[in-house]
Amino acid sequence: IWASMSLYWSENHQDFGKSEYPYRFAAQLSSRLWRKITDAEVNVLLTIIYNEDTNMEDLENYVKTFETEEGVVIILEKTSTLGCVLQSQLSRMFAFKNKFINDEDIILISDVDIFVMDKKIVEPLKLPFTTWIYKYG
Repeated sequence: IWASMSLYWSENHQDFGKSEYPYRFAAQLSSRLWRKITDAEVNVLLTIIYNEDTNMEDLENYVKTFETEEGVVIILEKTSTLGCVLQSQLSRMFAFKNKFINDEDIILISDVDIFVMDKKIVEPLKLPFTTWIYKYG
């Protein structure tokens, strides 16, 4: 099982009061929670979208904070013509295109500010379906 999340490095979404939200910190916490709460049953793929103005040293230092986190994979993608928000949303949906994700793996698409609180979140995934839709709550 993989939790696929994405983060736009260079700036926050400007609508809905999100411009000051600490998404970078949330991604670190959320990644660790997915691993800890699910007893490492869920791996994490965090795709970080960056642009040409990015301070690469800061980005590399951030990525290094995940080095000791077993089961967390970081992918860096440079912003394309899609724009940061759309690319960030789409990148997590296309996680299955990564070679390390197997055809039989289940991929959960998650925001970086989803904080898993109970291992029961993976229980429905053990039922014989091909698509699961969780409701917010």
